[in-house]
Amino acid sequence: MPEHGQIIQSITPLLYSEDETRRALLLISHAMGEIIIQFERIEKERETLQHLICTEGASKFNADRNMQEQYLESQNLLFADVHFLFVSLKRLKTCFDRIAKHYLHDAEFKELKNRYSNLLRQINHFRNCIEHIDQEADRGVKNLYQINVGDSCSFVFDGKEINIGFSLREEVTQFHRDLISAIRAINEKRRRI
Repeated sequence: MPEHGQIIQSITPLLYSEDETRRALLLISHAMGEIIIQFERIEKERETLQHLICTEGASKFNADRNMQEQYLESQNLLFADVHFLFVSLKRLKTCFDRIAKHYLHDAEFKELKNRYSNLLRQINHFRNCIEHIDQEADRGVKNLYQINVGDSCSFVFDGKEINIGFSLREEVTQFHRDLISAIRAINEKRRRI
């Protein structure tokens, strides 16, 4: 995954496009920086939790109050990081939607929107679920959320699951690259006209 400085460098030549696009690109770079941090934090907490429940063994875990407290703290941190990941991903989606208004009729953007429509839909769904968890509980949702921490990490809400580990990280990174490439290609075409 690119570092935040690399993200800024990748959009710098694009900053001379329309003002709204420029603002959205800057917001995208900030969102990607946050997303990178959240993926790293989630992976760290996943490893901590996996170590506590797998490596140490159930009997030691059940007898050790410090391990139980560490587990609870890591679980809370993980939930907070997952929440902020979805908030940052939603901001990335919102910026994409803002930019899409300016490139609505360009084939590159239509293709990008089609290719990532499932990702964008999932981001929206899970962000809304986690953001409005109290309302979901009032609605009677039984399994409000679950975070699985095996070899990868996934978030489950009301029976729907999304991988929040390596595969999502790669897909979001590719989405970012494709978005920047599409804007570059479209702006280059427009300059030639």
